[in-house]
Amino acid sequence: CTPKMVPPSARTGTCRPTGTSRKMRLNSRVSSVADDAAAYNAAISASVDITDAYLRNGILTLVRSGRDVDSNSRRSFLYQIPVDTAKTHQTLIIPPPTEIATKIKARIPSASGDKIAILVEEAVAKDGENVKADDTRKVFEIWTEGGHNLAARIVLPKDMHGKVCTDVAWFGGFSWSPDETTLVYVAEATPPKTASFFDEVDASATSSCKGGADDRSADTHACIGGQFTLGVGKGEDWGEKYTGTSRLALFCVNVNTGNVGHIQNVPGDAIEDSSEGGYSFGQPVFSPDGNSVVYVGWDAGGGGSMPRRLGSIYCYQRPAKLYSSRVATLRESLSSSKNDGGSDDSARDDEGWTCLTPNDRLARSPRFSPALAAGRFKMVFLCNTPGFDTHGGCMELHSIDWDADKETALIDNRQVLVENVDLPTDDDRPSAKIGGICFPGLFVNQLPTDCFSEDGKSVYMTTQWGSISRAIEVSTENGRIKPLRFRSSSEDPARASQSIFSVTKDGAIVSESEPGQPATVGYISSDALNTGGGAEVQCLSLHKMESILGAVSGTSSSQSATNVSFEVLNVSPSHGEVAAPVQAILMFPDNPSNDKLPLIVVPH
Repeated sequence: CTPKMVPPSARTGTCRPTGTSRKMRLNSRVSSVADDAAAYNAAISASVDITDAYLRNGILTLVRSGRDVDSNSRRSFLYQIPVDTAKTHQTLIIPPPTEIATKIKARIPSASGDKIAILVEEAVAKDGENVKADDTRKVFEIWTEGGHNLAARIVLPKDMHGKVCTDVAWFGGFSWSPDETTLVYVAEATPPKTASFFDEVDASATSSCKGGADDRSADTHACIGGQFTLGVGKGEDWGEKYTGTSRLALFCVNVNTGNVGHIQNVPGDAIEDSSEGGYSFGQPVFSPDGNSVVYVGWDAGGGGSMPRRLGSIYCYQRPAKLYSSRVATLRESLSSSKNDGGSDDSARDDEGWTCLTPNDRLARSPRFSPALAAGRFKMVFLCNTPGFDTHGGCMELHSIDWDADKETALIDNRQVLVENVDLPTDDDRPSAKIGGICFPGLFVNQLPTDCFSEDGKSVYMTTQWGSISRAIEVSTENGRIKPLRFRSSSEDPARASQSIFSVTKDGAIVSESEPGQPATVGYISSDALNTGGGAEVQCLSLHKMESILGAVSGTSSSQSATNVSFEVLNVSPSHGEVAAPVQAILMFPDNPSNDKLPLIVVPH
């Protein structure tokens, strides 16, 4: 810097930059911020979120979603990858993914793979008018012959329920009956009918609501002035992400007749004429005999454990129990072509409900095994008897025998397969440790829909093990836990996160990923699963989920931010009574531009 950079009148012995110099520094700073933003957006666009993965008839179907930074939206893509389950050793060509239309809300394959139910939300104009935001309807499309033939379109009745809950990660859920004629699903219960004080309505079809539900002599009666009253037109919801989700109920649809019915023999009986209190029901599964539905009931005031609906997203401590309700009469009624949609009377003819976990504060994710003996099955589920107050916590894995001949659960024949772990205990066996940490207990939100081995003697799941996810196998006979060890694309599988999506008679679908490396989907044959014994099993890499969305305008998907390295650090606290190691993941660029890098710390 020389005195020539400033005019003579401004020379005071101190050199000051001119406007051009300041502009250069500003442009450099802006360029650095833009580069950082581009790298961050590239990393987001390259991330892989895999859902709805299942293997049917030699075809792996999965949904991969990613963030489109340009449009600030998530886009979903359907993959259908051929798998050589017959071991023909032929070269299989993987077709490119197809984008899933936003109107498709869910895809539910049957166990045989012959049928696929697709939930569609479509706009419908009224009487030639332009389509309005609320002019939509929900339709189940039933595709047969492996998904090649559209056999039926079933329009769900708006007067029976509201929005269908498709959040299968928590409240929602779908389940096919064993004979694949009936589908059970979760939807928002229809709120009480209301009318404004200023609406011109027939006085005989209204009530004052002052006396509660007893004032209404028929379901057609509307509550005048109740549209903004808590407990009538307005109700508590389950908070962030679940705004609008309040009273979830269970419904059955017969895919042959198109009839829809409401399961009313549940805790709290029929839907109350109020949007307060009661229960919310979800995660339904058909029993092996098809005459009952097992489901989760969240206490929202009806059970006495939770007087209010508090936030539920990432809050796994909300009181919930497992229940079963018979649906044989309802299913028979829905199968009749003379049925006009499932009457309330037919639903009430089924016997009452049974609480399967009366002493557990937390219970969820019921899953049924294949037949272990003639008419005998196992139902496994996650539970924590005393519960916990933190957002998340360690769960146990329990099992209850189900007698299909008697069409009931044998509650007294309950077994604890995996107990709660307060702290990982020392174990000298290297095979019992992952990343230097012994088994820390089950940190599982949901069991896979297809989680049993073909013989029903093992159940598979993905649990958090320190800083990584790990697929494990649990024996249904003695509860023995074995990490499922495989190698898909990582040079060091011990540091990679590994997940299991689905287990069928043909094998298992798994994935492996690392920070900076998108997931690779793999296939483990049933023979390899059965002969693993804790050793590393052979895994066939099917597809590496590279970025398919450009990070920002003018860039290609190949510019993803995968050039990072990482270390998993084990740090033992130097104070306090808890000596268990705490893990951390340190990520840094492969080729840093300088020796000292800024550090972002995310403690949790």
